[in-house]
Amino acid sequence: MGHSDRISCVLGLLVLAVVVACKGSSSSEAAPGASGATTLAAAQSGEKLIKCGDFFSRADVAALGFDASRYDEGATQQSEGLNVLCHIGQVLAAISGGRAYDMTRDGAEDAIKKGIIKKGEGPAIGSASHWTVMGPMSTVAFRSTSKKYAATISGRDQTSVEKVARALDAKMN
Repeated sequence: MGHSDRISCVLGLLVLAVVVACKGSSSSEAAPGASGATTLAAAQSGEKLIKCGDFFSRADVAALGFDASRYDEGATQQSEGLNVLCHIGQVLAAISGGRAYDMTRDGAEDAIKKGIIKKGEGPAIGSASHWTVMGPMSTVAFRSTSKKYAATISGRDQTSVEKVARALDAKMN
């Protein structure tokens, strides 16, 4: 993924995050800092924060046929209310707890109504999912089959997005 592709992918996720935040985020949510960091508050609360390595190792990413050079198994949520970003080849996965799916879906529906993104077409993933398109980027947001996790997967190639989403859902027990 080239530099401009990464920027497009991150901007797409940021637009969706801003829309979701405008729909009803709490004032206790903070902007994410450095990748892989955890906040003192999260550590003190005793909550288990999600890590990219909870789902895939670098070897798993390579076995799926993706470049694992940017994959960071140690990347961790800063708090329960924030996503952890996992780079899986040319695909970016934003993973959080399952409760986040409804807010993400509502934010996407609002963004579609406002013309910020377009409704996309794609197969069902997990227990609930929706596809969107922003420029050249395809995105699927889904709640895992176990309903324990939610993820938003984005990339230029919809087949790769679907492949990562299906493999991730299978790991989200």
